[in-house]
Amino acid sequence: MAYAIKKGSDYFNTVTYTGTGASRDITVGFSPDLVWVKNRTSAYQHQVSDSVRGTSKVIYPSATTAEASDPNAVTAFLSDGFTYGSSVNGNESSASIVAWNWKGGESTVENTDGSITSQVSANPTSGFSVVKWTGTGSAGTIGHGLSATPQFIIVKNLTYGVNWRVYHVASGGTKYYSFNLNNAEGTSSLPWNNTAPTSSVFSVGTEDNTNRSSDEFVAYVWAPVAGYSKFGYYEGNSNADGTFVYTGFRPQFFMMKPIDTANSWILLDTARDGESNTIDLRLLANTTDAENNSPTGYVDFYSNGFKLRYNGAYNSSSYDYLYMAIGSTPFKYANAL
Repeated sequence: MAYAIKKGSDYFNTVTYTGTGASRDITVGFSPDLVWVKNRTSAYQHQVSDSVRGTSKVIYPSATTAEASDPNAVTAFLSDGFTYGSSVNGNESSASIVAWNWKGGESTVENTDGSITSQVSANPTSGFSVVKWTGTGSAGTIGHGLSATPQFIIVKNLTYGVNWRVYHVASGGTKYYSFNLNNAEGTSSLPWNNTAPTSSVFSVGTEDNTNRSSDEFVAYVWAPVAGYSKFGYYEGNSNADGTFVYTGFRPQFFMMKPIDTANSWILLDTARDGESNTIDLRLLANTTDAENNSPTGYVDFYSNGFKLRYNGAYNSSSYDYLYMAIGSTPFKYANAL
């Protein structure tokens, strides 16, 4: 199999740093189009910035809050990283901070593939795009620029304080999740118009959360790329020798959530936990909680996939769990761990 990506960190990279409380440049290794920061030490909001909306514009994954202006957050997108100001969310003095970074397109362009015109920064090679549009209040389609069918979409109304909406391929176009809540999947035709995405567009219905008339919206859109990213679900087995899922690469970033019961969105990565198999350090997307690692021994990351190790939440035989995995190196090129 030919792989489009041999080095995942050219398109996604997690960086950790210690806050200084003063404006500083953070090196990522490329110019990021999505920057998601979290204070690991203190219970401050996750904070998301992107190049399509521009600098000093932030949204908070754990809150319904509309887009806010924070002149002390991301103040510049650089050729090899970003500049961050003094905000405690991503630069509290002496605090441990993590930033997850995705590379989009070279620039933001107008996309007219859908019935609703969008502004898009798309990277078809890595299967990621940032999409912005103005709601119409009527069911429609929105171009995403990936030339591949998305399997994971996160949407936020920037104007109006309502819940986030999430589409995941494991549940389909009639189901939805709320990124800021720990709820199980919901059922409604309103967020996605009961329609799965295509290689050119995704659909929105008449819900305020995805298409309220005259409101501004942003979506973060991912399509799978062999050897680099995968989106799916696994079944728990209630055993410390847990479920193994083949991805074709070693994950460097991993998100998981129960599908059919309420529990949080867990965020894991190798930058915070190191290159050992066992990944323990967890942040929760839907809360402001600081980082924790209790219980330990949660998930093992291997050169070709991941394996659950905790006999409890996120590995119960009673439930299924969705996941998002972004890799470092395709299994073909990896050194086994």
